[in-house]
Amino acid sequence: MKNKLFIIAVLFCGCNLTVFAETLIVRTITEALNYSGNKNRVTKLVITDSIVGNDYSVGSEWREFRTLDETFPNIEAMEILTDQDIPDGTIERSLFCWSERVPDPFGAPFIHFIHHSAKWLKYFSAPNVRYIGSRTFAHCENLIDVNFPLATTIGEFAFQRCIGLTSINFPLVTTMENFAFHDCSGLISADFPLVETIGHSAFWNCRNLSSVNFPSAKTIESMAFTNCVSLVTVDFPLVETIGFDAFNGCFNLVSVNFPLLQTIGSGAFASCTGLISVDFPSVRTIGHSAFSTCLNLISANFPLVQTIENFAFYRCNSLASISFGTGFTEPTEIIFRARVFLHDNVFSTVRTQNIDLTLGEYVLPKPNLSARIWQNTNGINDGTSHLDFDYVWRSITIKEVSANIEETVKNCTVNIYPNPVFENFTISGITENALVKITDLNGRIVLQQTIAPNEQVLVGHLSAGIYFVRVNEETVKIVKR
Repeated sequence: MKNKLFIIAVLFCGCNLTVFAETLIVRTITEALNYSGNKNRVTKLVITDSIVGNDYSVGSEWREFRTLDETFPNIEAMEILTDQDIPDGTIERSLFCWSERVPDPFGAPFIHFIHHSAKWLKYFSAPNVRYIGSRTFAHCENLIDVNFPLATTIGEFAFQRCIGLTSINFPLVTTMENFAFHDCSGLISADFPLVETIGHSAFWNCRNLSSVNFPSAKTIESMAFTNCVSLVTVDFPLVETIGFDAFNGCFNLVSVNFPLLQTIGSGAFASCTGLISVDFPSVRTIGHSAFSTCLNLISANFPLVQTIENFAFYRCNSLASISFGTGFTEPTEIIFRARVFLHDNVFSTVRTQNIDLTLGEYVLPKPNLSARIWQNTNGINDGTSHLDFDYVWRSITIKEVSANIEETVKNCTVNIYPNPVFENFTISGITENALVKITDLNGRIVLQQTIAPNEQVLVGHLSAGIYFVRVNEETVKIVKR
């Protein structure tokens, strides 16, 4: 047979029973359907040339993929050797999933969809495919293993409700679109070393997902991990933005690490009742209801925060300590932001008289803008702004910074490159040996050494985050990744 090759495996079950399994290798799906041999023996189909023909847009070969079990009753695996993209599907048609329109059973003027899928498909491999089209495997509930070593893009809903998948590894994928693994309730681990953006609702309702690895991710879009109730710890070293409800309902989450995170979206950690202490060293904005109903949250630290929106800590009834650090460039901005911090129900239902509040302020030679403005919870008029606090705190501690570091950074003549920094950096603008001091956001010296011009400073041992480098009486802010 010129275009077909049969690989026959002989399996011995017990003493008397012999089962023959065949891998059928063909150029196209049409060629497979015309196979005249024993179809009952075929368990795996390998297609070498074309996933679908030119008539895919009008719908012919896609039907043949989803009903292959009608031709090969024992088929359970498929391998695609072509590098042809897997085409995008629709809610009514895709490669292994389709839906039918049905009227509302109660006579309402709505159209409902009943989803179907290739129930026969358990194993799928496409070693040369780079694009996995939208809805390709949606609702393939018996799919338990996929292999896409060269794939770079996963389309919308591509693996939605593939409840048989337990572990996924896509080493080259850089783009993950919305709902990619939505409702994969059997999924336990996900490894995507190159993905930079985790799409909207990508893992929503993956209730058994307990291990995630996204070392390159910079953005987590809204609802990406909503209701992933098995997540206990998450570490995203490069993420800068989290969308709304990203981890909402992850009630077993106890440890979060986001050293470069700047924006926490609305409801991002709502109902994460396992959180006890959080530390976000780079966050500037905390969205509406971001930590709402984190009932066991005791302490929170946001050294650079500038904006806290309504109900951010609603029902955080266990809060005992919260710090807003020294994250402001001008004292006048602190005064303005104070009205945002302490009004608009930021701590709605929380007994603030049980909380120790720590605030940070740059102290410049302006007596009426000194730290003393924070020490009267009934509000005072400092001549520029009237503070009228709604809350009474157990204690208020002011952390004073004697110099405006940000202003020093703006006017410096030395330069550091590369910045962000990974393992080392070089300082330009120095002509002789100089003393270098590196401090963290709390003012603690983490490295001090004398360097020569063009000598590299090794910082690979430092944790990711923001640091200040002091050299020749000048300060430069660096980001360590």
